[in-house]
Amino acid sequence: MKKLVTYSFVLLLIYCFITFLFPKKLMIQLNELQYLGFKNIDELNLKKEKTHFSENHLKQRKSFHTFSYRNRFIVQSDFPADLLTLNSNPSQNWDLYYTLFAIERIISEFPHLYAVLIETFFELGILEKYKSEYLPWANQYEKIIISFNENMDSISSMITELDENPITIELNSKKVNVYRNFLIIYFNQKVIHTKNEAIGSYPYYGLSTDEENYHAYMNDGIVFTILHELLHGFIRQFNYKKNTIYHAFSENDNLFYDSKGYDVGLYDYQEILVIRTLNKYLKKNNSGSKIIMKSSEETEAKIKFDIGEEKLQRYRQQFQNTENFLPDDSLDILER
Repeated sequence: MKKLVTYSFVLLLIYCFITFLFPKKLMIQLNELQYLGFKNIDELNLKKEKTHFSENHLKQRKSFHTFSYRNRFIVQSDFPADLLTLNSNPSQNWDLYYTLFAIERIISEFPHLYAVLIETFFELGILEKYKSEYLPWANQYEKIIISFNENMDSISSMITELDENPITIELNSKKVNVYRNFLIIYFNQKVIHTKNEAIGSYPYYGLSTDEENYHAYMNDGIVFTILHELLHGFIRQFNYKKNTIYHAFSENDNLFYDSKGYDVGLYDYQEILVIRTLNKYLKKNNSGSKIIMKSSEETEAKIKFDIGEEKLQRYRQQFQNTENFLPDDSLDILER
């Protein structure tokens, strides 16, 4: 009996050791994956009140093979996939496979960021967490759409399409307009898949072939890019009053078509805030892609050089007394 107990204990130690060295591989939750058809956004009827996207985003008129995942995400791709065999045969649609795998990584490896950047926008937890005497409006996500679309001028970008008819709720005896909207993250399919000296996967990894750079980026970098774009969306929630971070950006956006009034440097400054905020968080938690983080720091340095020290100081002075702004060009919004 004693030998049996000892033998069992040894087996348990071996099991724990192997589990530690070789943690369970993340798998796509196939039961959470659904094919919605070869459709454009308007044809999906994602919500009753409004499905028509604004005319300035005509790229959404294109039809894609469209997949729903975890009832939170929509993935648009030019390629189909056999949903039952995607885990065992990802080559049928690498874009889809890597995107779903990235979502699973965020849920597993960055649960706090998943809660802050995603869940709060579906559950409106943002309203409870960030209390303010103001709150004229708030965002509630209907879906997060990840679209592989080559009609882009960078590796990725983000837009928020707001519902035209918000609902009004009462919060702390104040009325708040709640917009139910889509957050759309675009990936430039062309520059991810093909060599480009300036943008895309090649500058990050510099490997010999397009295929090597693509797989390196999709294995390592796509998680960081999704978190980066989600953080842009998160900044939009800070709209409480005049002189807050987002208010300055939104007022600047309203002047987009006025070449005399639109400040390109202020728009670029938001990139610095996002890069520094995310990198600080990941470094503090000893996580994230070291290659992408280093590259993003180089991007930050280039943006600062292009903006110039005079404008940088003006932006810092403009924001120094606002909520969430830190003097090192980062925000404290992830630590609350």
